[in-house]
Amino acid sequence: MSLGLELRHRRLPGSAVAFVSDRLLAAANGGSLAIYDVPAQAHMCSHAAFDHARIHGIAAHPADTRVLVFGAKCWTVLRIHAADRQCVRIERLCSGARSDWIKAAHWVQDRSGRWLVALALAHGQIHVLSADDGSAHSEDACSEPCIAYAAAFSGRALDDLRVCVGTVFGDVLVRRVHAAPARVGGHDGAVFGVAFLDNGAIASVSDDRAVRVWGAGGDTALFGHRARVWACVDLGGGLLVSASEDGTCRLWRGAETVDVWAQCAKNVWAVAASPDRRAVAAVGGDGSLCVWPVRAGRRVETLDELQGVALPEPNGESRVPEFTRGFALGWDAALLVSNSGRVLRYEYERAAWLPVWEDPVLRGYAMVAGCAGLAAVGMRDGSLVLFLGDSNQRRRAQLHADAVRWVSVAPRNAGVFDVFTAGEDGQVVWSRVTADSWHVARVELPSARTRVASAAVSGDGQWLAVGSATGGVYVYAVSAGCFAPAALGLAGGGLHAACAWTQAHGRQTVSALAFDSDGLLVSGGRDGHVRTFRILAESPADADQVPASSLRQGTGAWLYVTRDVQLSSGWVEHLRFSGATLFAVTFFRKRLLLVDVWAQRVVLSTVCAGGAKQWQVLLGAHAVRVGFMKRTQLMTRSWPMRALAEPVWLDRGVSSVDLRAAVLLGDSADIRVNGRMCLAVVAGEDGHVRVLSDAAHGVGVVADVRRHRSAVRCLRLVSARSRLVLSAGAGSELRCWRIADSGLVEWAQPPPVAADRADLRIMDLAVVDETPDIVRVAAACSDGAVELWQLDVKQQQLVCIARGAVGCCVFSAAAVNTSDGRLWVLTGSSDGQICVWGISQTGSADLELVLKLSGVHQSGANTLDAFVDTRNCITVASGGDDCQIAVTVIDTHTMSVVSQTRTLAHAAAVQGVCFIDNQICSVSTDQRLAIWSPDMELQCMVVTQVADPSALDVQRTNAGAWQIIVAGMGLETFSLQEQPRREEE
Repeated sequence: MSLGLELRHRRLPGSAVAFVSDRLLAAANGGSLAIYDVPAQAHMCSHAAFDHARIHGIAAHPADTRVLVFGAKCWTVLRIHAADRQCVRIERLCSGARSDWIKAAHWVQDRSGRWLVALALAHGQIHVLSADDGSAHSEDACSEPCIAYAAAFSGRALDDLRVCVGTVFGDVLVRRVHAAPARVGGHDGAVFGVAFLDNGAIASVSDDRAVRVWGAGGDTALFGHRARVWACVDLGGGLLVSASEDGTCRLWRGAETVDVWAQCAKNVWAVAASPDRRAVAAVGGDGSLCVWPVRAGRRVETLDELQGVALPEPNGESRVPEFTRGFALGWDAALLVSNSGRVLRYEYERAAWLPVWEDPVLRGYAMVAGCAGLAAVGMRDGSLVLFLGDSNQRRRAQLHADAVRWVSVAPRNAGVFDVFTAGEDGQVVWSRVTADSWHVARVELPSARTRVASAAVSGDGQWLAVGSATGGVYVYAVSAGCFAPAALGLAGGGLHAACAWTQAHGRQTVSALAFDSDGLLVSGGRDGHVRTFRILAESPADADQVPASSLRQGTGAWLYVTRDVQLSSGWVEHLRFSGATLFAVTFFRKRLLLVDVWAQRVVLSTVCAGGAKQWQVLLGAHAVRVGFMKRTQLMTRSWPMRALAEPVWLDRGVSSVDLRAAVLLGDSADIRVNGRMCLAVVAGEDGHVRVLSDAAHGVGVVADVRRHRSAVRCLRLVSARSRLVLSAGAGSELRCWRIADSGLVEWAQPPPVAADRADLRIMDLAVVDETPDIVRVAAACSDGAVELWQLDVKQQQLVCIARGAVGCCVFSAAAVNTSDGRLWVLTGSSDGQICVWGISQTGSADLELVLKLSGVHQSGANTLDAFVDTRNCITVASGGDDCQIAVTVIDTHTMSVVSQTRTLAHAAAVQGVCFIDNQICSVSTDQRLAIWSPDMELQCMVVTQVADPSALDVQRTNAGAWQIIVAGMGLETFSLQEQPRREEE
């Protein structure tokens, strides 16, 4: 028997995509081709097209289900056999390789109607091959030297075939077979993508961030992307889609951006139009695959695209210019209050003004809020006026002793509304309004200085939540007899807070609150965050498992944070549920966005202006209406919901940037999040820590949290039993997480980092020892320090208790304990040396350096692992920048080296080593994953398609097999298994 590595999971940046039919979509994941059923939103099957190359392009046959895929210098023709909406199998028909890199592929017919495949190569050659056996039909070299970065074909007949080439020097060339190329135009950087358009023009995209359209009348430059542009595709009718390094696709009409689709944090690599051109598929740098509906008009760039409403001239003479003090949007009309005291209704369809009311008290002051069916106007004298429906019917009640400073209106159910007001004195009044009644209740605030900014009532009516202008969230238990008729005034005592979280959003305004159907409270603030709280009448059963920072106890309720998402760099102003979907209105840099919160997808985007109370959004089952004030005008527009159709996410991504750390969780502890079995935890350059699950055809993200300000360099699982994970990286940040049933929660973090350590990095972590209450961890630091940290699990505190130094950057760390009870930390540093440190049991402030091994590597010791044998000797495996793996055996009694072997194991720097029993697993920048015997004999090796691999971890499963994860630009997992040894011929 021999050892073999079998690929289990692969999640790499998407590189190519193409529609095979109206239903079937093909997408590349490394060298594998995946087939999806778009209407069913289902993965059907996958096929390994190339063992060592990535797929760079896919050309679908125009008449059947054959596809031509290519990558590097390789190509292959596959047939997709599908029946009853299921992909039965993928059949390889023929394949081959060329002498140069393939940049484009195309299906063409000769004069007899036989199908051929045309390939455009990197130096301008055009090779035409048989689609049946791959035999050469013709080869044509380019008469003008060029180095192609991108290419595209046009024409189905061989005689009509044209190719457009974008070069590394910024030129766009067009030629026919056996003809000299003509230069169409050029860019200020390399051309990454080209496309032929229906109208005869050519589109090209470039390193210069521009999309250019070359036509008979010259070129048109389209600017809008914030980074390099990788690809473009024609939709006909003057529409064009481009994909960029900035993580977005832009839909263009002429030179105007009509929509922007934000798919991932970085790099949308390829796009493809559906056969009817009503949808565009895009693959992202995070491995995501999304089909975007083509809906022009979801993004408003100029005020001319909105309906401007100016107040009509007042009757009689007026020396004071009239403008709008406030407004309330309705579906068919808006209610506006002017500075002269007039209340008017504007009907959108008729563009007609109707007078409603006029009162001198409204002159110069009015607080206005509303929703569909009810508008409320707060007045200077403390009274509140309500306008119901489209009639001029109004009601008025004196609720405050002085001016009404804040008003909020929310529909409760059919014909029932909740209205909240706050006066100058800070008193808050809750009104319950129907067509026939008006009842009020007093809401007592914790302090007279508290200023209310938002309020919401749970669906069952048991809880009231209030948000403050200083970041507080206050929860009230609603009693049955708290309301009294408004005509009788506010008699008796009011509602008192059952729980107060004074800085739930720091010191930023809590500008939005909402309850979901299960009673979860959701808050949005001007810190850009959306948080969910579970309200409990008593202490949660697992309170000892909840971080103290996520729990607040009140006199009559508990608040428990279950989720925290940073949704915007600006403000979150409104929250509204539509079924199970939570929408938020955000405001940043004069742009208003309607966002699907949990999908973090922008549904609608429009230019905007004004202050916090000068814009409103109505969200209904069939339409959305937006309104805001711009100078003296009300700007408004509505969109039908069908025009805001959601994209189809066929595959969610993991990370658009390099993953620098990964730990496998194993299956022994049965760690689950939201019922899904967890596979691993990964983190990287974007500062996110993500928990991955084993999905049907790959891996999926079940928890995603960002607390690190910058890159995460290392992760360590304390133990599967404790579910604690440590993360560290740039800025000397060290954090502890617990994998809870509901997601990833921060368990502990150290005191704030000192200013003189803000530029340092923690390069690696090693768990030294663990008890149920205390965990000790060694940290390797970029300033040459080796630190020992203590985690108090119950107190949820991290403290540095000891420190040592070696004088140069410490890259790696490992920890072992010998049978005599002694604890050891081993570190590798940038000068290639390995140090052994003794851990004091007395709590000394210094680590004891007991052995220094110089010259183990010629340069940096990037990675190491260790174990203790039966003789109490420490065996250390280390990998370095010198491409070597060194195995060093240390006698802990004499603190001397027993033996040391070095092997030139890889063709590039070794980035990870781990022991698998007494064997060694290694991975290198050369993208080789290898298993070595104890005496460094190669047991097996595979090529990983993870570019720049920088993280490696191994874990034994319950079945006794070993799992391996490799992470870098994407990730792959493997299983190490015994295989029958092949007999030599």
